[in-house]
Amino acid sequence: KARVWEAASRRPDAAWGLVSKYSAVATAAMYKEQGGVDIGGQQYKIEIDAVDDQEDPKLAVTGAQRLILQDGVKYLIGPNVDSTIVSVQPIAEKYNVMMFSYSFTRSLFSPPHHNTVLGIIPGYQTGSVVFKYLHDKQDLKSVSFIVLNSAEALKQRDESVAAANKAGLQVTTHA
Repeated sequence: KARVWEAASRRPDAAWGLVSKYSAVATAAMYKEQGGVDIGGQQYKIEIDAVDDQEDPKLAVTGAQRLILQDGVKYLIGPNVDSTIVSVQPIAEKYNVMMFSYSFTRSLFSPPHHNTVLGIIPGYQTGSVVFKYLHDKQDLKSVSFIVLNSAEALKQRDESVAAANKAGLQVTTHA
C-alpha cells in the first residue's frame, strides 16, 4: 500500500491544498479501478490521508512526523506554502520521503533538496511564452492581475507583471 499525505488548509491559500487534495483523491480512485499503481514492478493501492496543517509550520511538522514515522507514508503532496515546506523538508529528507509541493521559491526545489519536487509548471517558466503568444498571435493588448494578499500570490503577480511587460502587453491593474 502506498500512503500519500495531502496537506489541505482552511487558510487564505486553502485553494492550493484543496485543489491538490481533490486531484489526489480522483487520481487514487482512477488507479484503484486499475488495481493500483505500478512502482518498481510492484502494484500498490494508494490511500490519501488529508491533513489540514492550517499553514502552521508546527502543525505541518507534527503531521509529517506522524505520517512518516508512525504510518509509513513515503510520498507527500504538499505542504504548499514556503513556511510549511521549509519546516517539513528536514524530516522528509532524513527519511527519504518524496515531497510534491507547490511554492514558487526556487531554492526549495534546488540542491541540497533532492527529494522536493515542484508539482506544477510555474508561471515564471511559462508566463513569458504565454504572454508573447497572446500578444503576437491573438492580438492581446493588455492584461490585469488581481491576486490574494499573500506573499506567494504577490510574488507570482510581480513575476507575471514583468513577463507581460516583456511581451509588450500593457498591465492595466496589478492589485
